Amino acid sequence: MFDLRFLDEIREAELEKVVPRLPAGGAILEIGGGNGAQARSLERRGFQVTSVDLASSLYSSLRVFPVLDYDGTHLPFPDQTFDAVFSSNVLEHVSDPAPLHAEMRRVLRPGGRGVHVMPSSSWRFFSSLTYYWVLLPKAYRRVAGIPAGPNDLPARSSNQGLLALAGTHILPPRHGEEGSSFGELFRFRAATWVRHFRKHGMKVVSVEPTGIFNTGEMALGSRWPIVSRRKAAPFLGSAGIIYEVRFDR
Repeated sequence: MFDLRFLDEIREAELEKVVPRLPAGGAILEIGGGNGAQARSLERRGFQVTSVDLASSLYSSLRVFPVLDYDGTHLPFPDQTFDAVFSSNVLEHVSDPAPLHAEMRRVLRPGGRGVHVMPSSSWRFFSSLTYYWVLLPKAYRRVAGIPAGPNDLPARSSNQGLLALAGTHILPPRHGEEGSSFGELFRFRAATWVRHFRKHGMKVVSVEPTGIFNTGEMALGSRWPIVSRRKAAPFLGSAGIIYEVRFDR
């Protein structure tokens, strides 16, 4: 089941591999800041952090850091303002990435870098499996009239039965903006994202797994501690991959 607090723990653990790739004490722009937990953590580590996200973000009412609203494309900052741009599980949600990449280039200082954490094919595969783990319990609660919670299926009609609800959700939904959950097995490969960055005028400096196993359905949540998830990652696959890129000037 989805657990925001445990997700924050996972994102905090990911930062252990992200931070060495950021310029010490530098001005960092976080794109897609969510509830601001990672921005707050980076600020505590000595970075000068500015975070932006959509006003419609699901996390807008849960912010723990002053995340600024923006339109998803135009970054409201002067040219050459930041030393690095950071994002975590964001770019797969951008339907037209070219303008946003151009904006990143504009606001970065010469020699600036991008550090982007992206979901992996392994994450997609196991997220599809664990989707079925929680599908029927969600449908049952819906049909039984149990009050909806943040993890429940959206209501489609007042008279849908259990089989109808299950039928309309028989396939895992896609995570990103394009294709299907099956297609994301290929779209989330490291080679695909390397080609994406190069296409948009970036040199890929490094590609490294985050070294943490996790799924979209938060399988076992905090009952499966992060230390054990690190041990599982070499066998089951890392949920995320870190791409460090630099724009060709």
